[in-house]
Amino acid sequence: MAAGGAPTRLLPRVGLAAGRRAVAGGGGGRSWASLSRAGRFCVRAPDQAERAGEFAASQPQTEWRQRERQVPNYWLEKRDNLENMPGRDTRFRMEHSRFGQRLGRLDLGPEDQAQRELCRQVRELGSARKWQEALELFYTVERPNIHLSFAVMRALTRAFQVNRAWDFFRKMEERPAPAYNQMMVMLARMGQVTEVEGLRQEMRDQGFDHDAITYTTVMTAYGVGGDARGALRIMDEMEAAGMPLTEVEFGTAMAACGRNGEQALAFELLGRMDRMGVPAHIGHLTSLMISCARAEDEERARAVFADLRARGLVPDVIAYTSLATCLSGPGAFARCQALLKEMRSEGIEPHIYFYNEMLRTANVDQDVDGFQQILQEMQQRGVDWNSRTELRVSQHRHVVEDLNFARSTAGQRTEARADASSAASAGAVGAQMR
Repeated sequence: MAAGGAPTRLLPRVGLAAGRRAVAGGGGGRSWASLSRAGRFCVRAPDQAERAGEFAASQPQTEWRQRERQVPNYWLEKRDNLENMPGRDTRFRMEHSRFGQRLGRLDLGPEDQAQRELCRQVRELGSARKWQEALELFYTVERPNIHLSFAVMRALTRAFQVNRAWDFFRKMEERPAPAYNQMMVMLARMGQVTEVEGLRQEMRDQGFDHDAITYTTVMTAYGVGGDARGALRIMDEMEAAGMPLTEVEFGTAMAACGRNGEQALAFELLGRMDRMGVPAHIGHLTSLMISCARAEDEERARAVFADLRARGLVPDVIAYTSLATCLSGPGAFARCQALLKEMRSEGIEPHIYFYNEMLRTANVDQDVDGFQQILQEMQQRGVDWNSRTELRVSQHRHVVEDLNFARSTAGQRTEARADASSAASAGAVGAQMR
């Protein structure tokens, strides 16, 4: 409560300048209630501002704030996020198995026994993203074979060393289809559609047939590049070429829809799967929920979550996180806390991605105490921050600024009313004396 008993209204980030004019000028054409709805924030008492300021100032300067976001670092973090996400091993087991089978069973001809050990070492270095050491080892060989060359290229693409990978790829004496696919996988994960399509055309010119990996890689490029319809167009092209559509292709297409908020397309794909008899697994349903996030369609996302259970699937931490991304508006933090309680009742602990959604909803509700409690729990559990956590903390500082501004403005308005009242009283006394 502000001085004088009036509740303090908070400024949302949306329409902040207009709100400040409204406070200073007595309205500015928009009510505090309409501004609050525009920003989807709730009302908080000004005494939280002091605690929020102290809390925000006490946060450590993490490595994310101290380093430049270079392209390889950015994409490596995204890849690490995927690879280290609990639950993905079972969710995408079939996709990874199929992908690994096709890239592991390379048609590169017989492997030179003399270089087999070197290939093994380079593959291990590539898996550890030690691309410099992989290159050094490669250049110790006078006539490296195609297996060794491919292992080095994999190390470069896995580390998102784009320029070096291009240079190495162009210098390869022979470029088999798997080498094209490996380059396309890296570029697809970066959403570089033009480059991926260029390599795809080059494959055609070289007489290489497109396999399922080629098609799904191109679909991924369109999805990451923001063109979900382009991803679906490639899937239709694949089907027209006589290749079967499996849960992998549908999963890639639905992931593109989820990433880009193409809710209607995602639901159409699920219906298409059902009609074709392709079984939907939990990954498809989570992509469907994610497609609801951009429109903040919590009701429909909850319906998908219920459908997930109705299909006999067991929700995991990723499914709960996908649902949490759709929570918005007043009370979002409380609903996110309810999801956390439900998760834990099923023996599921949150990971960093769910915590990030809790931080987001705490910011939406301007719940300073709740935000602090979540970060404290993360610290107690040893959950490391990622760049999205850093973003949430940065956004929280803006929330704190709004709290401080609201408190300061409320005090100024109270003082102004007091001064006006004193002046009026003095005027009345003067009139009586005259």
